[in-house]
Amino acid sequence: MKGIPLPEEVRALMPRLGLESADVIQVKPMPGGLSDGRLYRLWLRHGDKVGREQTRVLKYAEPLAGWLGETSGDTRIREAQLAASGLFAELPRTIATATIAVAFRGQREHPAGAALLMRDVRTHLVREPLRMPPGTIPADAVMLIDRLARMHAHFWNDPRLDDPMLGLMSPERALVVTGPEGIAARLASGDMLPYLSLAHASWRDFFTLAGDDAARRFQVVLADPGRILRAIERLPRTLVHGDIWGPNMGWQPDAHGGWRLLLLDWALALAGPATYD
Repeated sequence: MKGIPLPEEVRALMPRLGLESADVIQVKPMPGGLSDGRLYRLWLRHGDKVGREQTRVLKYAEPLAGWLGETSGDTRIREAQLAASGLFAELPRTIATATIAVAFRGQREHPAGAALLMRDVRTHLVREPLRMPPGTIPADAVMLIDRLARMHAHFWNDPRLDDPMLGLMSPERALVVTGPEGIAARLASGDMLPYLSLAHASWRDFFTLAGDDAARRFQVVLADPGRILRAIERLPRTLVHGDIWGPNMGWQPDAHGGWRLLLLDWALALAGPATYD
């Protein structure tokens, strides 16, 4: 293999992903996501057709890795558990994921790590993921809400979401995982993750735009969320992606002339009210 060789713990999982070392022509590391997964782009020989290549993306993650893994309590690598459970295969046809195969290091019940083999979907990702599209109500925003609503309806009060094997995030953790206090604390500790400064600025803008009264109410909820969490627990729940923002999204054409919403990075998935998305 050319390029940066894969770490041994990742290489050991390749046969269980349907990959043989001889089929991998080249490996290059990719910038990691916020969930602290290690990403690699692989160039593969395409079957027996000499001269043809295809690319895949391999993601490797470990329990509680990185800031978000620790804060969200991701002890079982929930993105890999969702892929292994078959729930991804039940997503409405208007939603797509990139995942092709998954393999665990150690027992799936208590994995030491997990690898996900994914299609290379870079041509379908949002071109300017941190910039709001022009217009009062962007067409993409309307399509996004429609696609998410279909997913939420499909998994509405689905008892399978209670399976502890999935390791889905709790509504309580989801409420505070990227809260202003936690963001400020990470910045104060010297964490240089670019998302933190972006989130900190976004919270500052939110409190400015919301006004003093709304800002005070919101801060009271975050300081003592028990009352609102009891109300949330009484609401219907569904499968929630939990991290809907530009870098995790794309649009993929379907066979009917429409568009499928492409959702990446399910590391913050939870069973909770649809409005979390």
